[in-house]
Amino acid sequence: MAAFKIALVLGLLSICLPASASVISVINAPIDGTTSYTIQQIKDAGGIKIGDKTFTEWRVTSTAQGNGLAPQAGAISVTAVQIGGDYGMRFNGPWSAATGDLADTTIGFRVTADNPWLISDNTLTATAIGADKGGMASISENVFSADPTKTFSTPVANEYAYYINDANFKTIDHKVFVQALKDAWVVKDIIANGSIAVGATAHISEFYQTFSQVPEPATMSLLIAGTFVLVARRRHK
Repeated sequence: MAAFKIALVLGLLSICLPASASVISVINAPIDGTTSYTIQQIKDAGGIKIGDKTFTEWRVTSTAQGNGLAPQAGAISVTAVQIGGDYGMRFNGPWSAATGDLADTTIGFRVTADNPWLISDNTLTATAIGADKGGMASISENVFSADPTKTFSTPVANEYAYYINDANFKTIDHKVFVQALKDAWVVKDIIANGSIAVGATAHISEFYQTFSQVPEPATMSLLIAGTFVLVARRRHK
């Protein structure tokens, strides 16, 4: 019963509070774990909405040296996911490098939380990543409170996943933001480095990105006040 009352209060708040800014046209992604879109398709559509978050302002830059494989926006797929109550995306793409090769892709986007939420933290998980004989595969990212291409700002969080060999790797990183944000700008760098070692290899083909949320301070105050009212009425009865 208490859970129902809290849900009722949140529902009323979502009606009373102004809607968050939205783009003209976005993909409303089904959270089925199978329906995928390329980043190019998402860019062309204006963005992608996954649960209570909207991802817009996508940017992709890929470079390769030697025979390194660094996919462009049309070859990187995004699938909507929900993990432990947190909405996010699964990325798939063919990054690979052998001796003397380098593959490097930078992906940037803006994530906006629906009212009455703020984004409080995020998790980066590399699920298909590997390297051998001196190669190295890595995914690093920074989270900003403003568009880093337009203004200088210190990251509110950063994550790093990597794989060098079976004894030296880190495939998951989670960070709580310095401050909860309505909008966050994420810039990630995906690298497969073949180094100069003979027989070296490095590859990445799948990783996940999820975001957690908390109620806005004003919403929390209203929620607490509403709960007190409900409790007082119950006692009065």
